[in-house]
Amino acid sequence: MGEGALRTVKITPRIIHAIKNIGDTDMVLIVYANESFNADDPDTFYEQILE
Repeated sequence: MGEGALRTVKITPRIIHAIKNIGDTDMVLIVYANESFNADDPDTFYEQILE
């Protein structure tokens, strides 16, 4: 991944993941989901995996 090497990444359910920009320039990240977040029935949980 990087400038001139754009990628699409599919993250399947129940996979812990994080995004970190290690470059010297700004990063653009476009995220989409197949359903709206439901606060009454959350399926997203925070866990720190990057410093």
